[in-house]
Amino acid sequence: MVKSNSKLKGSAVEPSGAPALSKSCFHWRERAPLAVLLLLMCVFGLFSATLKNAFINYDDDVYVTDNFHVRPGLTWEGATWAVGSTEAGNWHPLTWFSHMLDCQMYGLRPWGHHLSNALLHTVNCFLLFVFFWKMTGAVGRSLFVTALFGLHPLHVESVAWVAERKDVLSTMFFLLTIITYVRHCKGLSSGKGAGRAPGIGGWYFLSVVLFLLGLMSKPMLVTVPFVLLLIDFWPLGRFRVGEKLDWQVIWEKAPFVLLAGASCAVTFVAQRKGDAVESLMRLSLADRVWNAVVSYSRYLGKLVYPGNLAVFYPHPGRWPTAIVVLSALLLAAITLAALAGRRRYPWLLFGWIWFLGTSAPVIGLVQVGSQSMADRYSYIPLLGIFVAVAWGGWEVARGWRVRALVLSMACTVVISWCVFFTWRQIGYWRNSGTLFNHALAVTKENAVAELHVGNFELINDGDLARAIGHLEESVRIEPNLVEAHSQLGVALYMAHRRAEAVRELEEAIRLKPSYAPAHFNLGVSFEGEGKSDAAIGEFREALRWKADYPEAHNGLGIALGQKGKLDESIREFEIALRMAPDVAGTHCNLGIVLAASGRREEAIQHFNTALRLHPHYQPAEVQLRALNGPVN
Repeated sequence: MVKSNSKLKGSAVEPSGAPALSKSCFHWRERAPLAVLLLLMCVFGLFSATLKNAFINYDDDVYVTDNFHVRPGLTWEGATWAVGSTEAGNWHPLTWFSHMLDCQMYGLRPWGHHLSNALLHTVNCFLLFVFFWKMTGAVGRSLFVTALFGLHPLHVESVAWVAERKDVLSTMFFLLTIITYVRHCKGLSSGKGAGRAPGIGGWYFLSVVLFLLGLMSKPMLVTVPFVLLLIDFWPLGRFRVGEKLDWQVIWEKAPFVLLAGASCAVTFVAQRKGDAVESLMRLSLADRVWNAVVSYSRYLGKLVYPGNLAVFYPHPGRWPTAIVVLSALLLAAITLAALAGRRRYPWLLFGWIWFLGTSAPVIGLVQVGSQSMADRYSYIPLLGIFVAVAWGGWEVARGWRVRALVLSMACTVVISWCVFFTWRQIGYWRNSGTLFNHALAVTKENAVAELHVGNFELINDGDLARAIGHLEESVRIEPNLVEAHSQLGVALYMAHRRAEAVRELEEAIRLKPSYAPAHFNLGVSFEGEGKSDAAIGEFREALRWKADYPEAHNGLGIALGQKGKLDESIREFEIALRMAPDVAGTHCNLGIVLAASGRREEAIQHFNTALRLHPHYQPAEVQLRALNGPVN
């Protein structure tokens, strides 16, 4: 059983050892439901602005718009794929299921997908309030922490980005995990666990299951065992720093540690398979450590002034020594202050260690991707800072005659500040153009932003000159950026600069032979020049590296048809349509080959299907007229 010095703090006693709640606290308690309701309405109302935003050309295609497993909605084939998939460098089947459910309900209408993210974020705010209120009994401070979490602009990326569904979904399971864990601990303290094996009970089992569901949404939740131990310290008060831990406090974490370890192993394999983990050849261990130190301080800076947020922060490689030293001194000073005040101000150590610990998996020591930091990585970690700020402000104002008035005014100013920047930041997420042009405005030498602005210009605006300019700038900044070479090749091909296009595509393949889109684009280039054999070779190579690539099957079908291999051509088009049945061009291509094979009625059916999918689709109308068939 838990020892006497591990007594849980009830809601009638301040966790810091202060006197029981005052009358003003009970005044707060009476109005808590209304205050929470108003806050949740404010959070959802603010983020409902995202419903006007489009999908963006950065991972939204991978997770939704170009993913033929997800687009059909909830299907048995899709579910089987989700359970075994390591697409996007992660194993997170519940995230895939949530995207499939959205496609089932909303199709590819962006507002529905944004609505789901906004609702999940609002639910997370409610769960967060319940968590801190039930643990501490401090209604006002819990409400302020919730307001900061719900309204801070650093959290816009996690909510406004459809591909970051994994953030808001996994956080819901994260909060449910710790809420049920706290309920389990309170059951032990009240004697309800007597007569059972230590740590075993309904709430405990439910907490483990919820943790597993969280890991199936996003593996960043591997820090949960550490978080539970931190909650044992404060506000549950099951142990103090420097004292020997009760064996049960350690034993309870074993299933969580095992699940976290398994998730780490699966994630590392998945990210290695997806070439997401950067080699030490590119970034040395020292560079990663210095970037981690600087990133911690940068998160704190953006917490205070969130006016220069970007969807992508380029990694500088090596930070200037002065910046690293200043950042290290800042972190050391805060850490020492938190340790020194651990008995009188346990919430300070709790908040600071929460921030450092939950950021650890994504702080860059294991470098995934080429960014130096990311706003989305702060979704859970900043909770620790919010707690330190809320409880610290209350402590500073202790004994003031007008404490309630001063704190209310301060909270109003801070929340208004957050709402202003959050509203502005949501506007930058309107589409890929506004998002990445803003990134270019607030960062320097940003190859990824140049790449995606070039893509946006190429696809949406059709301004080839501007697209080529941005893509060439991306290649200049980062010569090893495979996607930039590939897209530059596409743009040059569209500008009829065929020789240059082939050079860029071949360079992309040289840098990454497994990059299927470069093989596909090179195949299209060869096909346009009438080099059918070379095109067939590139399309087959694309399919070797990415078997579920309907565009490559379609391209291969065209090339085989040009060679007179009609049966093989028909087979490739049929495979492409099984993967992506709503592509008018593929139906039209199949109709052409079927007609050439003497299968006139089947050809007419596919031409009509193409016209249903794309009314007045001229190639299908021309083919139908040639066959003297009806245009439906």
